[in-house]
Amino acid sequence: MKVLIIDDEVIIRDGISTVIEWDVYGFQLLKPAASAEEGLEIIRRDKPDIIFTDIKMNGMSGLEMAGIVKKEFPEIEIIILSGYDDFTYAQTAIREGVNEYLLKTSGPEEIMQSALQAKERILKKREKTKQNLKGEEVIKKNLLERLILNTLEIPTNINELFPSLRIENSEERIEVSLIFTIENDSRLDYQLLHSILEKELKDIHTFESMEWNDSVLLIRKHKQIHSEEVWLKNKLNILERELGSNVFIAAGSSVEKFEQIHQSYKEAMQAAKFKWIMDFKGYVSYNEIKNRKGIRRACTLEEEAEFITILKSGDREKAKEWITQLFVRIKKDKELTPESLELYLKSLIIAGYRWLNRVETSLGNVQQNQGWKSIDTEAWLNAPKEVMSIYVEKIMDSFQQLTMGNKHYSKRAIMYIHEHIDKNITLQEVANYVHVNPNYLSEVFKREVGKSYIEYVKDARMEKALSILIETPAKVSEVARQVGYEDIKYFSKQFRKYTGYTPSDYRKKKNLS
Repeated sequence: MKVLIIDDEVIIRDGISTVIEWDVYGFQLLKPAASAEEGLEIIRRDKPDIIFTDIKMNGMSGLEMAGIVKKEFPEIEIIILSGYDDFTYAQTAIREGVNEYLLKTSGPEEIMQSALQAKERILKKREKTKQNLKGEEVIKKNLLERLILNTLEIPTNINELFPSLRIENSEERIEVSLIFTIENDSRLDYQLLHSILEKELKDIHTFESMEWNDSVLLIRKHKQIHSEEVWLKNKLNILERELGSNVFIAAGSSVEKFEQIHQSYKEAMQAAKFKWIMDFKGYVSYNEIKNRKGIRRACTLEEEAEFITILKSGDREKAKEWITQLFVRIKKDKELTPESLELYLKSLIIAGYRWLNRVETSLGNVQQNQGWKSIDTEAWLNAPKEVMSIYVEKIMDSFQQLTMGNKHYSKRAIMYIHEHIDKNITLQEVANYVHVNPNYLSEVFKREVGKSYIEYVKDARMEKALSILIETPAKVSEVARQVGYEDIKYFSKQFRKYTGYTPSDYRKKKNLS
């Protein structure tokens, strides 16, 4: 379930986001919003299930936003987290459809309890809409989910509810696994994965499974003497053939009692963080990775110096090559863990931004760049190389803006356009020439020149064509080629739009005058 935090106080946003282990309890924490307006954009785009929001913020208030959300998305649970212990605010919140009112002094346990209660309310509402499902099955799945998350004591009749997981002798164990699949960087339909998995296990009555966020959760009873790794790897191969995609399985350790199922789940979650390290395929158990020590958490002074040299160079290809070699080296380390990888890479990015701030200071810029603070943990887990590349690009772009100036980009771009007016000049080609991101060049060009890149190129070609027609006897076809048009008819059409005349008529008119 998705959770969104909205508060204009960064200490509150960061505190609630980092202190509470949301993922352990089955929640997906969206990037927090700093205002009600930003919150509404995220709500309409990402459709969170639960919202924690402040009341008083710059701009729209949390209560105003709550009224809008309840009209557009009545199913969303809204929990006020305010610094105002005022009955009037609480009354207004109730009128706007707010589900719960907490004070900011509430501890992490109370906040999580509110989230779990909201989740339970949502699940109950959803149960009513699932007319095609048997009520008993829905209740069982909900109960199993709460048992996995350790939010419910083990019922005395647990063996009657889940006979497939009943421990009957000392050889039997229970294990939780999470199964993921990715194809062409897009997540597949997990309902399909779930149905294929259940089909493959239909002859075995010692399992329970359910869709679980971006995976399928499998709980299976097995005998201790059997190799779970061999069994799961076999199923992995079957799933890959059925789906035509790589499959990744993360397994917790086997436990002796149903009461320990939450422990196996937590371990599976920890193993699941190794998705990128395992190239999003294969099988990894908690027992395989639990003793890994991790790589160095911080870069050395030599590595920092090498990194800054790359940033200074402005050479994008050289930077890409450096990042590729960096990740090849990192992946070879058998002690690598997701947590140590994130810390190590962040140390490099922070070093880059600190260097950038030293440059800003030397140029008399008081405002310091703190772009490294926006680094998202989930992004580092799933695509660290891509994220690293993005931040390197950002730092290099910022450095070039500081040392070269925006107008310099436009002047160099215009010079390049006129020197290559007889060719098909793309924005990417010009951006490569001036060593800047194409999107950034487009923005700067429009602001400084007063025309978009496409408009400027078209006008430059037309002005060049006017000069050639007046000053030379060149044929119209030759004029078109000299200004970058292979299609003479298209050139004539564009010329007429620009001047109101065909090329031939324009030449005659100028010759007569």
